[in-house]
Amino acid sequence: MATIRKSRGKWQAQVRLKGIKPIAKSFSKKSDAVAWSLVIESRVIRGTYVDPRVAESTLVSDVINRYLELRNKNNRVDASLRSRSERLRRSLGVFSLSQLSVADLSRYRDQRLEVVSGQTVIHELSLMRAILRTAATEWGIPFPLGVPTIRLPKTPRGRVRRLKAGEEEKLLSLCDDPTLQDFILLALETAMRRSELINLRWEDIDWKSRVLSIHKTKNGIPRQIPLSDKALMVLQRQADIRVTNGGQNDNEQGRVFHLSAMAITHRFTRLREKAGIKDLHLHDCRHEAISRLFELGLNQMEVAAISGHQSVSMLQRYTHIGVNHLVDRIENFQGAR
Repeated sequence: MATIRKSRGKWQAQVRLKGIKPIAKSFSKKSDAVAWSLVIESRVIRGTYVDPRVAESTLVSDVINRYLELRNKNNRVDASLRSRSERLRRSLGVFSLSQLSVADLSRYRDQRLEVVSGQTVIHELSLMRAILRTAATEWGIPFPLGVPTIRLPKTPRGRVRRLKAGEEEKLLSLCDDPTLQDFILLALETAMRRSELINLRWEDIDWKSRVLSIHKTKNGIPRQIPLSDKALMVLQRQADIRVTNGGQNDNEQGRVFHLSAMAITHRFTRLREKAGIKDLHLHDCRHEAISRLFELGLNQMEVAAISGHQSVSMLQRYTHIGVNHLVDRIENFQGAR
């Protein structure tokens, strides 16, 4: 039943029905109060009513923080996730979940596209969508108007940047930092991500089987990587350095490389500038490594098992087989006929 009464110059409508908490709202006109109460009663009876009060009292920053806590329990919070979360928190955190609209998200998208790439915006908005969906489906927070979603920017064409002839040799010859040098070599031999290399621990290496186990990955799925002779040589060199130092870095949870993500990127940037090489990122070592695996003759399933990609489309974005290699393959094929 609905009760309409005047209080302090306003018409207050209150709906009381079995199974729900009393719902009230004030209006300037009595006719509006009556109309609202009839709509609410109808929705409650049909089972389509969504109580907006929880969404009204919950800020976007609250669900962002809760989502990070959830991911942190599963050891799946890396620097990029924290950075994106902080960006979303600063721009959208003051909105309540009931206030956050498609227009707000569209405005955020368009403003970010003016300063960063489309892929960066896709990552940020995809994270926001995951957070809102988790709030609705797992935490039971009702969205009166549904979870807001918007059109994402078009996925940009993947970077096509492989090491050119002589670039690897130049980088390594000019590198006077043994840790950075081995970091680059291991990235090129294993196709591991920066975060995976940084989190690599000595206990993850099976020297006898020549296998490296990665427990903390971007997609949360552990994987194992076969180690080449060069990869084993690099790891052995780091092990020798550890022995020479008397195991003084063992307090850093037995990590192979005792550097932060930011530190390793800064060192690589300085080395690249020293070598006079343009438009080369540390992550391009992973692109290069994956392309080399295909050039060795491994098939898609074998490469995916090493790289950790879960879809062929994503694997293709990281793969750019050199045209000279294709020419050699064609000549060898024709010669065998």
